[in-house]
Amino acid sequence: EDVTVVLYGDDDAIPERRIHGDRCAYDQSTNDIQCDGNVEMLLDERTSGRTAAMAYDHEGRTITTLAATEIVRPGQFEGRAERMTLGVENNVLDVSGRVRVVMTDGSVLETENARYDQNADLIQVAGGLRMTNEDGTVTGVRAEISLSPQSLEPQEIRVWGEVDAELSGPSTHLVLTANELTVRMSLGRVLGAQADGDAVLESRASESSRLLSGDTLDATFDALGQVQSVEAEGNAQMQLEGGERLDSVRIRNELSGSIVTAENSVLQLGEYRLDGSHFVIEQGKNITFRTESPASIEMPTGSLRGGQTEAQFDPDARTLITLVQLGDVEFLQEGR
Repeated sequence: EDVTVVLYGDDDAIPERRIHGDRCAYDQSTNDIQCDGNVEMLLDERTSGRTAAMAYDHEGRTITTLAATEIVRPGQFEGRAERMTLGVENNVLDVSGRVRVVMTDGSVLETENARYDQNADLIQVAGGLRMTNEDGTVTGVRAEISLSPQSLEPQEIRVWGEVDAELSGPSTHLVLTANELTVRMSLGRVLGAQADGDAVLESRASESSRLLSGDTLDATFDALGQVQSVEAEGNAQMQLEGGERLDSVRIRNELSGSIVTAENSVLQLGEYRLDGSHFVIEQGKNITFRTESPASIEMPTGSLRGGQTEAQFDPDARTLITLVQLGDVEFLQEGR
């Protein structure tokens, strides 16, 4: 009764583990130990755990809890799971069953199975993932989280399988679906994010949602953690205000309102179709379009081709307001 157990590592690099329980049993033939009743564990010099019952397997050098477990590292996180297993020699911590970890910044990680390799500063999640913070939510099937060695703050988060993410801010409401998502972070702030595999980003900041899709979506963030720009590459497609459509090899959408494309660009504005490359599009009350590269415009009354193009389109009336073309202009109308 009222027992304290100390487990020592084979060398000084392995921290000692301390276990205290109301009752403990020791098997002299195997060196196995089992404790129950208000079990408290010092898992390393900074991490502690609490549970109702635990067992130490001397041959496997593992500590396994037999009941719901709380794990705490002051100033960094608090966690809870139905089971926990700690490798005494390899510093690998496995948790399973309704796992919930709350970081000091308010971020919450929920899953069914997770592994924390303390030597590699890596968390691996298998069994569904849900991460939430004040800015949004990310869900997926599997994940890897690389941690800063000292602070244990996330440096890179990779999520695979049926990824859904939602990001909200003062003027931003973005919803993302993809096969894979990588988020780069520093000091708790998002630096950038990349989505791969049938990536679709929907903006719901206004009454009419807008879509941006591609094989890859790459987003940059400002100092406040708000999205500055999103670039779609590979089968890039974007839906503009009023349902107008833009296709290109690459589309860069500045959240301030500017849109820039690369080669093989097509802009469909009502009955008007613009083909060319390196478009610059501004969205406001009207849609303003310009390119310094050769472009052609198909209109109900004919077609135009020129070296440079500027145009203004009214998305409400779905009509072309102004059109200017320079440099070897060719106008075709009814066979003339």
